[in-house]
Amino acid sequence: MYRDFLVPLTPSKEVSDVLGVVMLGGETTQDFADLISNDKELNEWIDITVQRSGRGARVTSLEYKVSMLGLNRVRNMIIGRNIERAVIPEIQSVLSLLLDERNKNKAKAKPSAPARKSEEKAQEEEQKIIPEFGAFDKYTLYAKRAEAAAVEIKNSYTGQAYAGGVLFDYLNSYFSQSNIENFVQEQRFKKPQKFVEELFEDGLRGALVADEMTKFIQIRYQRNVFFTSLVRNIGKAILLAYDPAGYEKSVKAHRDAKLAGVPLRSSEAEEDEFDMDHAQVSALYVGRVPCFNGLEKSIDYHHNPRLLKSRDRELHALSSVMRVAGLLTSLYQEHRSKQPDIHAIPDKSIVETEVFQFLRLTPAEWRTIKDKYAMNLIKIGL
Repeated sequence: MYRDFLVPLTPSKEVSDVLGVVMLGGETTQDFADLISNDKELNEWIDITVQRSGRGARVTSLEYKVSMLGLNRVRNMIIGRNIERAVIPEIQSVLSLLLDERNKNKAKAKPSAPARKSEEKAQEEEQKIIPEFGAFDKYTLYAKRAEAAAVEIKNSYTGQAYAGGVLFDYLNSYFSQSNIENFVQEQRFKKPQKFVEELFEDGLRGALVADEMTKFIQIRYQRNVFFTSLVRNIGKAILLAYDPAGYEKSVKAHRDAKLAGVPLRSSEAEEDEFDMDHAQVSALYVGRVPCFNGLEKSIDYHHNPRLLKSRDRELHALSSVMRVAGLLTSLYQEHRSKQPDIHAIPDKSIVETEVFQFLRLTPAEWRTIKDKYAMNLIKIGL
């Protein structure tokens, strides 16, 4: 798993550097100019794009070019192109598809007279295939959706949401090239990109709850709550990628046990099959990215935060927020189709837990959290 999936799916240093800046917030044109200064390909694309705007002769600094093109456009291009480099066959890349299209058009066109020597270089530059920056947006769908959700609820750390979404974009792009449908029986897994969508939406719901909780508690990792809650279960998709049949088998074992009234958590079924559960895999994945270092333990223990209490009280607090948020989202999803009033759901199983008591939320605060969460689901369209 480590060699075949975690390594190829790990964001490159260039992506990690961009995300590190974005997660801190307040990124500048100089930040992005510095980050892409050593990427010859992207530099050329930026240069020619600016030249074609008619202002290339007056613009010399990379920082100014980034400013002209827009921080978010440049950010998405850097991330998108690096995701493409990592998991998309070159023949299916944006650039290759554009070249194929041009060659087809050239074959149909009538041959023109040769250009004069003095015009050859200019013509060569003009004819270079340079992708539109928006062409790479298809690789940052989840990053932008997570960021938009964070903006909608007025979260103070929207870059954290964007960074978490990028991990889902890596998996989504990987699954676009997979043939997993040949190894599984259930329709849910035959369309693995749909499975990634389910995990993302579940993570986003958890992030919405966690965000509301932080308005009543203060923890050291306040800014990371949205990110960790969003990606806490992403290891499920990695297990599916690693061994589709094995993961399907673990899901079926959990479901059969539940129907039979036998207590078997999904994480226990995963451990029986893989000797590790999705929380551990999520933590391994997150821990491989330098800009996320230090957060992986909170994700690893989010099903049982008390194991962190004596090791790291600050990460224990973060993990506790994730646990309570996850319990509420699961409970509400189970009941909302029949009972949309979130205050009517039986949440005694949550408020009596040790982890809930640790957070010391008052009944009034808990009621407000639930109320705001339900309203935010409507705002976000979940």
